[in-house]
Amino acid sequence: MIYYLPFVFLFGIWFSYWCYQGWMLSHRSGHYAPMITALPRLLRWGVGCLVARVFVGRVTINGWENVANCKGRLIITPKHVSIKDAALVAKLARTYKLRFLIAINQTKGLRGPPLAWMGAISVGYDKNNPALAGANAAKAAVEAMTAETDSILVIFPEGALDRENKLVRERYRPGFVRIGKGCQKVSEQQWFAIPVDVQYHLFGATVTFGVPIAFAHLPDDEKLATDHLFDVMVQMRAGGV
Repeated sequence: MIYYLPFVFLFGIWFSYWCYQGWMLSHRSGHYAPMITALPRLLRWGVGCLVARVFVGRVTINGWENVANCKGRLIITPKHVSIKDAALVAKLARTYKLRFLIAINQTKGLRGPPLAWMGAISVGYDKNNPALAGANAAKAAVEAMTAETDSILVIFPEGALDRENKLVRERYRPGFVRIGKGCQKVSEQQWFAIPVDVQYHLFGATVTFGVPIAFAHLPDDEKLATDHLFDVMVQMRAGGV
């Protein structure tokens, strides 16, 4: 029995560390833990495949080559239709190093530690100063992504579910532009946004990856840059991309 004590001790340290990271994730906007290792990436992929199979069904993927062949760093910007989107992201991300932005109220309690373990960056909300909370999260995302050399960021530009799955310009927020432009300024790598459309069917879903959009070529004006992403999404829905 005594031979197991070192392992129990090490597991206790590991468990306590991630409990602390989960607590920080749920209490500070912009908090993130060190980059996820192979084990949580494999677990994320396995759980994502299982949950997607049970609750989504068959997933048809269009335009995956736009991700696989892109020679640069990626910020994935999917349409946010359902809570099932999380399963699709986990399934399609495979074992890529992935970070994702998540509302701080979604990290409370037991959800915090595994989310921190899998690469989450919390986005808080301060009713007295909402811009500051968002700025902290954007700054943290830039710091995390530029400190790493091969990770991918997922951010839902709408910031909230759109269960009707309609394209409405007013719902699109400029956070992805702020992060992408910030990364481009402090990194020698090229950064791209990849728009993603999601359509759920009775027994499955279709996920379409658009052509990468270089942040270096987007206007510095956040509104105009967001307009461009929205226009691309409209073209994708119309079958033009």
